[in-house]
Amino acid sequence: MKKIIILLIPLFFAGCGGNIKKSALNQAYDVEIVEAVGMSPITDNNIKLAKEASLSDSLKNALHLVVGVYVSGESMVSKSVLIDDEITSKTQGYIEKYEVLKEYIEDNFYKTKIKAYVRKEDIVNKLKSIENEVEKIGSPVVYINILDMDGNSINFASDAILSELKKDSFRVVDDINNSDITIDAKTSTKFNTSEGLGGFYSYSCLLTGNIKTRDGDMVGGFNASQGGIGINETDAKNNSILNCIRKVYPDIKNSIISFYNQKKTIKLEISSVNSMNDVLEIIKYLRNIPLIKTAVLKNYDNNMANFEIIVHKGKAMDIATPISKKENIEVELIKDYFIKARINLKK
Repeated sequence: MKKIIILLIPLFFAGCGGNIKKSALNQAYDVEIVEAVGMSPITDNNIKLAKEASLSDSLKNALHLVVGVYVSGESMVSKSVLIDDEITSKTQGYIEKYEVLKEYIEDNFYKTKIKAYVRKEDIVNKLKSIENEVEKIGSPVVYINILDMDGNSINFASDAILSELKKDSFRVVDDINNSDITIDAKTSTKFNTSEGLGGFYSYSCLLTGNIKTRDGDMVGGFNASQGGIGINETDAKNNSILNCIRKVYPDIKNSIISFYNQKKTIKLEISSVNSMNDVLEIIKYLRNIPLIKTAVLKNYDNNMANFEIIVHKGKAMDIATPISKKENIEVELIKDYFIKARINLKK
């Protein structure tokens, strides 16, 4: 039998219509009604196979549309495989039902336009398990600088923090000018004893440091005092430094997350948003504003869309002006970290 290879064309959205509706299966849950187009090439005149692949593609695209407004752009890229494995490849688990609106052949592609009823709660709950706390604040870019008492860089100590940061989805750079956050620390070590340790040596370390934004805003401080044992003095000294780093790292991580949640996150509430198509356009616009690091939808109900915006710097006032330049958006209220706006079709 001749082998047929089907190449699925990625994301192509026709838009979407309607608001969130109650599930027909369970009134306690909401479904998001979206329209999407899928396509597949017609190979060896096999219309049946292309039709099936086109429908499958349209179902995946419907899920991508909903997922894309609830997670950051960074997570859509870094977690693309996981999102596909856990959500978009499992259309039957997240799409309650669908209607085929149109089927047609164009340029040797079979195309299918559908209206899909997507279970919003199921997707949001799954995304909570996929995206960690650091990814929710946009995976800040961190620069690390750890020095000894003589002002020399301690590379192995920086590497130890780097490893922990990367595990938690922070991004780390070598150039401070490309960072969002800087971690500066100094260490002092001293010899304790080698007596009664069976040939081992004991050292103690004091580590102090601070965390700032690239612009100099204070994020937090940290300090720790720990001991270390090794087969020689160098080994013992290095182990004491590493033990200090292990002790302070949770404080470093939590300080950054707390700072972003309190000082870098702006709530945006927009009323009279008629469809998820409008939501998607707003998300795209927000993510293209230079001051904005990322933006995600937190809730959409009764034509009210609530967004969470992570900024590189500034407060609500700084991003209110570019937001108001978006066609049909009228800003009504500005507080330090909150903006209220509405869609004004007469604007």
